[in-house]
Amino acid sequence: MGPVSATRVLARDRRLAAVHQAGHVVVAAHFGLKPARARIRRVDAPMPDQRVWTGRIQFSGLDILSPLERRTLGCAGVAAELVWRREDLHPDHWIEAGHMSASDWRLSGCEPGEPDDLCIEAIEELQYLLSEDGPLWSDLLRQARQLIIEAR
Repeated sequence: MGPVSATRVLARDRRLAAVHQAGHVVVAAHFGLKPARARIRRVDAPMPDQRVWTGRIQFSGLDILSPLERRTLGCAGVAAELVWRREDLHPDHWIEAGHMSASDWRLSGCEPGEPDDLCIEAIEELQYLLSEDGPLWSDLLRQARQLIIEAR
């Protein structure tokens, strides 16, 4: 098999950015929150090891969430990516500080690389919610498609 084309890498990166943000959106909706804004965009001059596509989401009303719901929402983006790639949502993924962005760690209420028991519980809940036969899978796909369309 030959090298992967730059176009395919860009498309895969765009899909992952969209799935990540969609994970946050659908979990927020599951908890009764509506994000103020969610989007993905292409980074003009990415740094080494940085994705070409990135996303941003803003929330209001986070104060209504329980600590467990906050952790679930914070971990939802990475969890959605892992589920999309058909990888296991093992809690060991979260012991690396760089596994989630600083903003996702802040959203979760955990220190980077230090998931607490509630965070582990949130990850287990995300496995159920976002799995291919889970209650949020269809919404996840629909929202990711919408983010890709809006980014064009």
